[in-house]
Amino acid sequence: MQGFGALKYRNYRLFLVGQLTSLSGTWMQRVAQGWLVYQLTDSAFALGLVGFATRVPVLFLSLFAGVLADRVDKRRILVASQTVAMFQAFVLAALTLSGKVQYWHIVLLGTLLGATQSFDAPTRHSFFKDMVGGEDLMSAIALNSSAFNSARLIGPALAGILIYAVGIGGCFLINAISFMAVILAYLSMRLPNRRTDSKRSPWEDLIEGLAYVRRHPIVQTALSLIALASLFTFSYATLLPVFADRILGGQAGVYAGMMTAIGAGALISALILAFFGNISRKGLLTTFGVFAFPLSLLALSFSRTPTIAYIICFLTGLAMITLTATMNTLVQSAIEDRYRGRVMSIYVLVFLGPLPFGNLIAGKLAEIFGVIAMLRLGTIVSLIISSLIVVARPTFVRFRT
Repeated sequence: MQGFGALKYRNYRLFLVGQLTSLSGTWMQRVAQGWLVYQLTDSAFALGLVGFATRVPVLFLSLFAGVLADRVDKRRILVASQTVAMFQAFVLAALTLSGKVQYWHIVLLGTLLGATQSFDAPTRHSFFKDMVGGEDLMSAIALNSSAFNSARLIGPALAGILIYAVGIGGCFLINAISFMAVILAYLSMRLPNRRTDSKRSPWEDLIEGLAYVRRHPIVQTALSLIALASLFTFSYATLLPVFADRILGGQAGVYAGMMTAIGAGALISALILAFFGNISRKGLLTTFGVFAFPLSLLALSFSRTPTIAYIICFLTGLAMITLTATMNTLVQSAIEDRYRGRVMSIYVLVFLGPLPFGNLIAGKLAEIFGVIAMLRLGTIVSLIISSLIVVARPTFVRFRT
């Protein structure tokens, strides 16, 4: 199979089908949960607090999750994390269907889900090479992105139908059942047991992983660039509803169209990268994404009609996945296997950790200076600092695999 090289591996095919099924349920739950929170509280702040509770555990748990991934069998961690996430969805479904659900239940269960994802995300990223090896690593990462973005299109559409057909609690129940697909996929894989018996304490292993990153200039540069993007540019999603309303003169339909265009661009970008997964000039391609993504957002700030905004949003989706998928692949291609779990936990930390704070900063500054000024400020700051980093580390651009 010349294109989509990761699909020639049975283990990865099982993973992809399980992920697509489970992620569609997850996106469905996100939409239904947001609607439930709004019904219970009639508060935008309450919605934001649930999102914060779901994301903040990564700041405290992801590094130790990486240590665990390098010490025990990764598949066991993934099965355990997905099982806990399934339990969380079943509890939320039971509370909602019984009419007993309260807002604090959702915050508490969201925190549990965030803690679960803190272990799942770095382990799953480091698990790709176990499934496909090094040659088809980009194909595997990009196809995973395509599954994520396909689910982002499928899940909300299903939620819109099923909320009326089976109710919000029914959506949560369907999501809980969908976790069985990915759990069965992991259990059906044929993999050697890659457990590593470390004689050091978990804390010593963590310090060793941090030291490895500190003395690895390629990885250090990649982490700096993805952290910068997370803090200054990925917060754009928070500003889109305001941009659609106040700048484009539209309402929910225009916002939905922008999000759909981003999702479509992201999906196509992921499929292209998956098909041409053996590209050797990963440093150059990643650098292109580093600059293309903020430039597309800068262009969006000048759009004044929905049609132009949809086109630019499509290009934004293309650039976003080019940045994230190639950056992930570059980091994994540059590191030694024995550090993979710990390095990917640091990657997840710098990628997801700044997001809640970037969203809060972007929202507050947009209230003071306006959404256009904030969108331009974030992208310009990102472009300037990224340029300085790339100029200081030319070996990053020249990196090949």
